[in-house]
Amino acid sequence: MALLPLLQATALVGAALGVTARGPGTETLRAAPAIGCLQGAEAGQERGQASGRIERLVGAMGTGLSIEVEAGTRGVALRASEAAIREVEATEARLSTWRSTSELSRLQDAQGAWGALSPATLEDLSAALRWSRATSGRFDPCLGRLVEAWDLRGSGRQPSAELLAAARAASGCGLLELDLEGGRGRLLGGARFDAGGYGKGAALDRALRAAVAGGATRVHLDLGGQHAFAGDGTWSLELAHPRERHQPVLRLTVVAGSVATSGNSERRWSAGGRTFGHLLDPGTGAPLEADAHGHTATVVAPRALAADALSTAAFLDPAAAGAALSEAEAHLLLLRLEGDTVVAEVAAGFPYPLTPLVPSVVVRRGSGTAIR
Repeated sequence: MALLPLLQATALVGAALGVTARGPGTETLRAAPAIGCLQGAEAGQERGQASGRIERLVGAMGTGLSIEVEAGTRGVALRASEAAIREVEATEARLSTWRSTSELSRLQDAQGAWGALSPATLEDLSAALRWSRATSGRFDPCLGRLVEAWDLRGSGRQPSAELLAAARAASGCGLLELDLEGGRGRLLGGARFDAGGYGKGAALDRALRAAVAGGATRVHLDLGGQHAFAGDGTWSLELAHPRERHQPVLRLTVVAGSVATSGNSERRWSAGGRTFGHLLDPGTGAPLEADAHGHTATVVAPRALAADALSTAAFLDPAAAGAALSEAEAHLLLLRLEGDTVVAEVAAGFPYPLTPLVPSVVVRRGSGTAIR
């Protein structure tokens, strides 16, 4: 599946309201924080626009990349932000199936033969396979044939029984083999990749590391609604209503790491009298019905790729995500509707402060939630 439009289409419904995406190659230097993300007072909110702080907005991966970097000097901050941008561009060049020269495209075109993979791509695919197995396939990086069968990146369609059966047979991470020592991989059975559930996370992990290595002391990256942070102090994000993504309802305050949200109301389309969203259920091979899945799942994790993948899996089955979340040292927050009430469900030990922004929000912890 193509990375470029998917990352635009799955702009993480319940994430902080984020930035307005600009076209590829555009950039804005800004003096105000990104909408939906507030600098934590504990980290020194009163510093203002010091010479060592810069903010940028660029087009990347079919969406917007918002960058906030602090360093000892403005020059160091600019160089650190450039390093982050280069890593996002490099990740897209490796993982985008819209580019015939990318490593994933070459592997798809190899018709089951072994193909060379860079250490970075092997690391990203290994992590994707890890979380696919940890979630019992609720997240899967190899669903491209199913995405094509349902035309989920187009206007949507109901495939024939024959087409759907063929797509299901050619889908699943069991068709991807990696040879880590040999630096190669192969994709069997005519399978194709779907990088949308981990591509942004992979890019954010690498960009964050590059910025810190370039001298940044504090970093906030927002790639199409998924956030990644490095440095001391806290950051606050405003999470959106499960169905009204431009209405903030809950403030979540976090430390360094990443926040990713999955929901199914981003793109709605109809076929056979049913209304679907853009997310696939790997178990059935079909997209989820939009009105039957009106919640969002937000995952806070130390690594962005894990947060990206696990938010998808937790959206599909929150009760079954516990083991994988524990393995990733991650935490889950569900936003669901009960009539006109927005219920925020978290485990009893959820460690991050939550602040309702509207009277209709209720925070529910532990017993009685769908989180285990």
